[in-house]
Amino acid sequence: MSEIQTTRGDDPDIRVFYFSPTLLTPSGSPFALKLLTYLRMTGLKYKTFHSLKTSSKRKLPFISFKGKEMGDSTFIMQFLNKEFNKDLNSSLSSVEKAASVAFQRLCEENLYWCMVHDRWTLHTERFLEQLVMHKFKKRVIAAYALVHFRRLQKANLYGHGIGRHSNKEIFEIGERDLAALSDFLADKKFFMGSEPTEVDCTVFGTVEQFIECLPGSKYEKLIKEKFSNLIAYTERMKEKFWPDWREQCAQKKIKQKSESQPKPDKENGTSKEEAKGKDQSESADDAQRLSVENNTTDGEHTHASRDDISSENEPILTQ
Repeated sequence: MSEIQTTRGDDPDIRVFYFSPTLLTPSGSPFALKLLTYLRMTGLKYKTFHSLKTSSKRKLPFISFKGKEMGDSTFIMQFLNKEFNKDLNSSLSSVEKAASVAFQRLCEENLYWCMVHDRWTLHTERFLEQLVMHKFKKRVIAAYALVHFRRLQKANLYGHGIGRHSNKEIFEIGERDLAALSDFLADKKFFMGSEPTEVDCTVFGTVEQFIECLPGSKYEKLIKEKFSNLIAYTERMKEKFWPDWREQCAQKKIKQKSESQPKPDKENGTSKEEAKGKDQSESADDAQRLSVENNTTDGEHTHASRDDISSENEPILTQ
């Protein structure tokens, strides 16, 4: 079931579907943060929905635009650029645009998989703690994740190639990627200079996941100790484009919900038993959808090519 989260503009044609927030981020998906940041940077009007449903490409996030669905955040952004005549890279030279593409690929096709490895092979339980949902539903999804999704992700990591390395070697790969981002950023305000460009959507969406959604990990410690300019950079991005960041995180939302939503009881027409039964039914539906989408992964399918396992279809559970 989809839930309207935010509307920016009156009756917008762009509807964004993505996995719901974690305690400290508006979404546990680097690709959702990438797309949402792009929409904020361009000033386009849109409406967002939390959803476990994926696009026809079996990708999440995806958009619906005038009745047409489209998956893959990069293709979505290219389409919207053309449809609304937007160009966040107009100030860049051809060489700078080439560098932007290279760093986008670094984040999405390599560094992303280091995050998937940490999330789904090393610290799955710790990541699941970041999710906020009804306790029964969380138990159902956590059980599915630990038994099935973890195994599927290990197969995807192996198919990608990075999963054939040791834990130590994978961490070293991630460290080199983060070092490259930190060194290139240096003391610049944004990734390519004094003004934000399209690659900032990707870099911000990816780095923020390492900072906020891998609590207690070696990556979190590494960034704080060696690449603190990346932390300052994400804070600048949030200040400029996400002034409502805290309000969009689950930690804030769950508090607001508990304060404003009446508890189920006979006075409002719903007994505790009925409410519990509804939660169990919805959780069963979610688990069934996860089972149906068992080839949907942090990538796209269960094979290793870009077409089959792009680092894009945010897992129903996390990304």
